[in-house]
Amino acid sequence: MLPPTTYLFDATIALACIAALVAGGRAVQLRFLKEVVGPELIVVRAVAGFALLTTIAYVLGAVGLFSSGPLAVGFIAIGLGAHFALSPRDWGRRSEGRLSATAGVPLGAGLLLLSAIWLLPVDDALRNGMRGTDTLWYHMPFALRFFQDQSLTSLAWNEPLFQTYFYPSWGSMFHALGMVFFHRDFLSPLLNVGWLALAVTAGAAIGSRRGVGAAAALGVGAVFVGDKVLSGSAGAAMVDAPATFFFLAATVLLLRSRECRAAVLLCGLAIGLGVSIKLTIALPGAGVLAAVVLLARRGTRFQTAMIWSGGALATSWFWFARNISETGSPLPMIDIPFLSNPGKALESVNMVPIAKYFTDSSVMLHQLPSAWTTSLGLLAVPMILLGFLAPLALAIRPREPYWRAASLVALVALTGYFFTPGTAAGPPGGPILGLVWDTRFIAPGLCLGLALLPVWLSFKFEAKRAWLTAQMGVLVVVPALASKSWDMPHALVALLASAAVLVGLWLIATRVAPSRGPTRLVTYAALALLALGLGRGWESRQVEGRALAYGPSAVGHAPERIAVLGVAGTFSQYLESDVGLRNRVQFVGTRGPNGAFDIVRSCRVLFAELNAGRYGYVVAAPNRDVWNHLTVVNPQVAWLQADPNAALVKTIPGLKLNYPRGGPRRPEPFPVYRLKGQLQPSHCPR
Repeated sequence: MLPPTTYLFDATIALACIAALVAGGRAVQLRFLKEVVGPELIVVRAVAGFALLTTIAYVLGAVGLFSSGPLAVGFIAIGLGAHFALSPRDWGRRSEGRLSATAGVPLGAGLLLLSAIWLLPVDDALRNGMRGTDTLWYHMPFALRFFQDQSLTSLAWNEPLFQTYFYPSWGSMFHALGMVFFHRDFLSPLLNVGWLALAVTAGAAIGSRRGVGAAAALGVGAVFVGDKVLSGSAGAAMVDAPATFFFLAATVLLLRSRECRAAVLLCGLAIGLGVSIKLTIALPGAGVLAAVVLLARRGTRFQTAMIWSGGALATSWFWFARNISETGSPLPMIDIPFLSNPGKALESVNMVPIAKYFTDSSVMLHQLPSAWTTSLGLLAVPMILLGFLAPLALAIRPREPYWRAASLVALVALTGYFFTPGTAAGPPGGPILGLVWDTRFIAPGLCLGLALLPVWLSFKFEAKRAWLTAQMGVLVVVPALASKSWDMPHALVALLASAAVLVGLWLIATRVAPSRGPTRLVTYAALALLALGLGRGWESRQVEGRALAYGPSAVGHAPERIAVLGVAGTFSQYLESDVGLRNRVQFVGTRGPNGAFDIVRSCRVLFAELNAGRYGYVVAAPNRDVWNHLTVVNPQVAWLQADPNAALVKTIPGLKLNYPRGGPRRPEPFPVYRLKGQLQPSHCPR
């Protein structure tokens, strides 16, 4: 654990940065979009605040100053600078509307169940460590590299199969901020709960324009209550929740884009942030751009497109510039004419879209609906049908340009899901694992489609809008009650904690937010103290849980340089980083021209790489058949064993879904070697 004084100092600095960025986001909203109220106000301030954070992080990360001191100064300076420069004079106009009991009861029930089944995996992650596939594969290793190098320009060559190191990594950068301020990762399991709350708020902001904010919020919640979508995000470092939030936030701002240019700019900033988190937002983002241009008044459309594009570029440029500097291409995973690229990754040929199987009735009529049900719950197929139907109907009637624009965006996003690489990932002949793995790629479009469902129904049943919340609540309550998360320990505690949080948020929104002066200051001070106390408890619990779940580091002490061999070892890189995140862990491969990276296929090259890296220890894992969850013999292990300077010191447990081919269905353990000296090529097999 951190010493109490160290924790208190670090937490105070982090809270000061958050407060400054919140003040900056508030100032932007009050200056340029003062008329927004309710959930829309929260969304606008969040987009502005995250844009300010991103500006500082990119600048400092580009010059090797991604560390606590420079970042704290930058965040506080830009936040307070925006606050004073834009001179907000009041807290903005507040909504006078109240939620009826007819809408409030189903909303409360839905949010209670949704938040409880999200808190259960968070509790599990704090007790047993984060264990999600993508979390250990690249999200957290990238965050660790940013933290250790104090730079965002570093590429973490973490695996040779899918070129994940070229992905935009804003999500990993955000996790790295927690490491920067605390030198621990205890905040990471908690972050996606905040992103979920923002995504639900964005759904409410969309629906509130028609008086169905509660129903639209439940439409978003219905997507994130599914077990597979849930298991990938709650208590993990997956980025579907933040990407979905920024996409929905862009739609919120789209609905105001005709009224002021600030909304156009913020809309572009939101899409840029979404693309920086997840490339799959690019196609829905193109739909947002088209909608913004169509909504603009004649004679201003080109200028509107330029303003929007400038915003999108401002928050996304960094990752593409980094790729250009390394490979000569902004998207090295794609063969772009006249631009250099590193060539195809070993498994990239198998990252195919669902569209490849449009003519295969078995896939489209049986395997795909089954995968949707597995991922999204019992009501998956009706939900997806409603997600398409609502924007399609809303685009026809009523003839309101704003809702037609939002419908266009939803239809583009939902259609784009079927053409997104990886949604039907799998080798020729199967299994088509991507149908289940990547159902989550539909989340942004489906969230918007279901948020528009009560909007469409509100035009049909004007006098019964309050009852729409109860109907939308069914989409949350039914899959929530059937969720496997209830099998986890402490389900009752999660329900009570969720109830306490929801009541607290309701009191803040209805009692504290409208107040002024001492009442507000005292409340916010109390919340800061509560955050300090809870954070200390989480830090203690997560440190113990991390050590219990991951076991002691392979080397038993830190800091140390650890090499990882074998594709199956990819997932152990982050686990070996030590509680204090001090070990430098690297998958060992060979670099080629234009950013190429491959498995080491020669004993002499392997020894040269290990000697050059000055590694003290080697985790010698097998290779892996990723499609069948089987381990494959790794010849590098035999090469290493042949050199007397590689001494076997221990064996660490293998990871889930790493079963030896033809052997027992138990994870294959990984041997760990200590390098006592330079490895000699003369010991390589002839």
